[in-house]
Amino acid sequence: MLPVERWIVCVGGLGQDEPGRHGIDEIQDAVFRQCTCEFTRVPRMSWRDSPKAIARRIFNRRPVGHQPRVVLIGFSYGGWTAVLIARELEGLNVPVETLLLIDAVWRPLAWLPSLTSLMRRWKIDLPANVGACYAWRQKRSTPCGHDIDPGRVRQFTEHTLNVPHDEIDEHPEVWAKALAVACPEKKVA
Repeated sequence: MLPVERWIVCVGGLGQDEPGRHGIDEIQDAVFRQCTCEFTRVPRMSWRDSPKAIARRIFNRRPVGHQPRVVLIGFSYGGWTAVLIARELEGLNVPVETLLLIDAVWRPLAWLPSLTSLMRRWKIDLPANVGACYAWRQKRSTPCGHDIDPGRVRQFTEHTLNVPHDEIDEHPEVWAKALAVACPEKKVA
């Protein structure tokens, strides 16, 4: 099995497992078309998938002598799952180059939707292995992305967009940054 130099993992939110086109699917398709090569993987995950399983997959397929480049992109509950993947990778001493959180919604560790995710009380704490985090939030509808504590993340940028929750992963600003971060050596059209 060939090693993987770069992972760009896209994690969808609640309701995005059903058939239909969702913003995170479109982001994953665009990133795949732009960044695909023999040593790059662009998997699409559900917010319910195991963070530990994808972290182990990334770890087990790492190149000999250096770490893979890892970009995690998560929307809504998928944003929380992306943070959990980063935490698992931290335990394996694998850095996350960039974390993109699109109206990330905290939830209990159970793999079921929870009404607690609608409350503003909790914060999303980022692990120290994340190099840069770009976060987008909206305040027009519920659920609304939770506050983020960047901790020791070297570069943290947060933007508020004037769109409802179910449209924020389709916003051109989010798409442009996802493509630029996932494959910086390519010109974004």
